[in-house]
Parts: sequence; C-alpha cells; structure tokens
Amino acid sequence: INGRVGVPVGSSTQSSLLGEVNLEYKINKEGNFRTNIFNRPNQIYYTLEEEGYTRGIGLSYQVNFNNWNEFLRKLFPKKEKDSVK
Repeated sequence: INGRVGVPVGSSTQSSLLGEVNLEYKINKEGNFRTNIFNRPNQIYYTLEEEGYTRGIGLSYQVNFNNWNEFLRKLFPKKEKDSVK
C-alpha cells in the first residue's frame, strides 16, 4: 500500500481532502501475477472548482528474460508428454 493524503493548495474549496492511493497485491506465490488498484488526482483541471480523480484497476504479469528464446520458453512452456508403456 502506497499513498498520501492532504488538502489541495490553490483550490477554491479547501474543505476537500486530496487522496492518492496505490494498492498492489501479489496473486500467486512467485509474485509474477499482480493486481493494482489506484486512485490519483488528475494533473489537468479544466475549471478552478474541479478536483477530479482517476481511478482504476489492473492486472499485470512480469517475467524476466535475457533473450527472445528464453522469453518464449517462459511464456509458452512445453508440456511434458506422458510416457505410455
């Protein structure tokens, strides 16, 4: 969890709280599948009274590799065939 809370400076309404939060959660044990939920203030305001926020949720997959062949092997592992005797 990462975030900050404060009162916006220069806004016409000083009563609102400005919050920025980023929540990241590991879905699997290895940590390569993660979900991310965030709330952050907009960078561009169209009017002085507007204090908009951008909210979202995402899913990410991370894999480390040194070359394209290693990347493809990690992304699409070959299935082992069952040996029939």
